[in-house]
Amino acid sequence: MLRVAVLAVFLFASVVNAQESWLKIATKTLSQTRVQVNVQTNLPDGAWLGAQFIHSQQKPNDPALDSILERQKVKAGKAIFVLDMDKSTSTMPSGKWQITVFYSPLWRENQVVHEKYQLTYRKQSKELFLKAHGIDYKYWLSARARGHQFFTEINNGNINSYKAFLRLWDLNRMSKEYGPYTKFNPNKGNAEAAAIYYFQYLDMQFAVNKEGQLINMGSGRVLSSK
Repeated sequence: MLRVAVLAVFLFASVVNAQESWLKIATKTLSQTRVQVNVQTNLPDGAWLGAQFIHSQQKPNDPALDSILERQKVKAGKAIFVLDMDKSTSTMPSGKWQITVFYSPLWRENQVVHEKYQLTYRKQSKELFLKAHGIDYKYWLSARARGHQFFTEINNGNINSYKAFLRLWDLNRMSKEYGPYTKFNPNKGNAEAAAIYYFQYLDMQFAVNKEGQLINMGSGRVLSSK
């Protein structure tokens, strides 16, 4: 019985190595921010795959987009992912997105599989148009630049300037100067915040307490949850 099991493993490894490992993906758009990815592969059970969104317009020197990396184990030649942009700490621009699934032999989780089958890196992608969070990519780049300048001017190398801005915070004035905002409810872990205001023009969010005082701010929608 042991000989049969060993032979089966040997034959499976030989088949995978001989034919080369492969990935096939099919996508299903669940919403403009969520995509289900169904994977078929000849990779062995226990191999870990990664999947994520990659914006087709993003260049190496552009600000990073936090496109959440999801991981799933292969089971019976299949794996299913649900990629959700709303989990991201970034404002995700609309446009063409690469839905990418890959196998990396460098992952610690794949060490055993790699040692047994000596499989190489594999990747498969499919392009989809998604509205995402509704902001154009070029506009998002400009907003990130404006937000960075905004923060730099406030801080100006002096922590007292930042503290002064916190004291002088005024939502109506901000709206007049930097355009409309979207109000979000804070995450459960953010006990101090009563509301979070996201300004698309700056790609920044501002958290306020029950008294309407500003207590924190940052890029993107890091602290926010609708």
